[in-house]
Amino acid sequence: MTTQTVLTKAERRLFRAFWQDGLLDIIAGATVALIGVGWLLGVFVPALGLPIVGVFAWQGARRRITEPRLGSVEFSDARVHDIRHGLIAIVSLGLVVGGNLITRVWLAGTPTPFTQWFAPAIPATIIAAMSLSCAAALGLWRFVAYGVVFGVAGLAVAEFDSEPWWALITGGAVVALCGVDMLVRFLRRFPELPNEAEW
Repeated sequence: MTTQTVLTKAERRLFRAFWQDGLLDIIAGATVALIGVGWLLGVFVPALGLPIVGVFAWQGARRRITEPRLGSVEFSDARVHDIRHGLIAIVSLGLVVGGNLITRVWLAGTPTPFTQWFAPAIPATIIAAMSLSCAAALGLWRFVAYGVVFGVAGLAVAEFDSEPWWALITGGAVVALCGVDMLVRFLRRFPELPNEAEW
């Protein structure tokens, strides 16, 4: 087994561990849920800035919680390139799906019975699409389950003619709670390193 092969396998293990601390799930779920709460309280537009806050919160949490246990991980250029393009793909798909649904349902002339029924499910459907994109782009297959959760929540609010924010609050809470469970298991599995390590 060559040194390059060993390093490649080690990087793969580190990459998997990089996403197994549950922090991404907690921050993403809480962000979506808080957007729903903001919508409920009539401050939807300001709440749309929460994803930016979430990115900084995630980075800060990783420095305080994950890096003392895994060390400061620096991936290869190819891996960083894949992560960057994966994140771009996630956002792009959300914008494409959202724009398409809004155009077809909310901005299209006289609504049909189906579009009237489906309209409350649009926000959750956008999040579901982004979850599936995240699963494919980053190899985080648990996000397929999250996508299903948001999809079901969206259909539920449509079926019961409820408000869209309930799907965001419910789906976001489920994702965040799953993240908390992951974080607890991560903390048990990885104690803090004696000194900061760099990879």
